Amino acid sequence: MLPRPRPAVTALPLYKPGKSAEAAMAEHALDSAIKLASNENPFDPLPSVAAALASGALLTNRYPDHRATAVRETLAARLGRTPEHIAVGVGSVGLLQQLFLTYVDPGQPVVYGWRSFEAYPIYTQTVAGVAVPVPNRPDETLDMEAITAAVTPDTPLVLVTSPKTRPARSSRTPRWWL
Repeated sequence: MLPRPRPAVTALPLYKPGKSAEAAMAEHALDSAIKLASNENPFDPLPSVAAALASGALLTNRYPDHRATAVRETLAARLGRTPEHIAVGVGSVGLLQQLFLTYVDPGQPVVYGWRSFEAYPIYTQTVAGVAVPVPNRPDETLDMEAITAAVTPDTPLVLVTSPKTRPARSSRTPRWWL
């Protein structure tokens, strides 16, 4: 018998990837197209990035620094923080997975503005958390007052799509919010 995924996983909607630029070009008889979804960049890497990747390829037979010390130290210095304030991962979805697995127990509320990043409700459901989507304002910006009001003492995670938007500190602000 094959193992079965947990019900929280099988209940997730099927992922529907967007069309590639090539598919859009063929479908609409275009000479060129740029796919802006999926965090793809239409430009080639900078020469310095390509050189760093090429030299790094010679180290692929070794484990990398799993703490990403150099990256965290550089970012911390640039942001006026300490490396302990910097988390790294395999993209935003990888960082979200780390946050959910670290902080959210089954039945705990996860607060986020909605509509925003599609991964928020998926990860909430996957860890059996309770989604608390807060409607965006009519202009589609986050309603930070409503998000703050939705936080309870049991809320382990509040997801804010824009890092430049943050609520005023109050007794309802999660203790981990920096």
